[in-house]
Order: sequence, then C-alpha cells, then structure tokens
Amino acid sequence: MVAAVFRRAFCILTLLLAAAVVSPASDLLLVHGHIYTANSKATWAEASAISGTKIDAVGSGKDVLTRRDAKTQVIDLLDRMPIPGSTDSQAHLLLGATAVRGANELQ
Repeated sequence: MVAAVFRRAFCILTLLLAAAVVSPASDLLLVHGHIYTANSKATWAEASAISGTKIDAVGSGKDVLTRRDAKTQVIDLLDRMPIPGSTDSQAHLLLGATAVRGANELQ
C-alpha cells in the first residue's frame, strides 16, 4: 500500500518536472544561418527563436527547434546572415523630393 502511494507520487512529480522543463513555443525560428550575437563568449550562433519583438533563445538549431509548435514559423536561412532593422533606403528627404519632382541638380 505504501509503495503504491510512493509510486504514484513519484509519477506525478516526474510529470510535473517534465512539464516545467518544456520550453514555451516561439513565434519565429531562424535556423541554419549565421546569427551575430554581440556576446564576446559566443559571437556567432546557428539559430534564433523570436516571439513578438523579443529574442527568446539563440544557439544551435537543435536547441532552438525545441521551441517549435504547430503555429511556429520556421525560416531556413540557408547559411545566410539575417540583418535586423536594415530598412533605410538612403533616400534623404530633400534629395528624394527633388528626384521625385524631376530635378537633377539643386539650385
């Protein structure tokens, strides 16, 4: 009788601990790439997990893929490097305006 109670308690405790170890799913996984981390101890990583505007995890593809579920978007970078925030077209306001209006020179 006592052994059965301990066995059940052990099973329940094991299930609770296993549930606590499972990583929550991320919205986006970038895998098979070159991720620059700016961390002096690990400057480059192979993969990254992102949720909303937050980086959840950076590391190997195997580690990051644990954060995948049915709703997670996975992008294979094919050994490329993602560069976040590079959206500046270098069309400066005054020069861009004159180009649109057809002027070739500023007078």
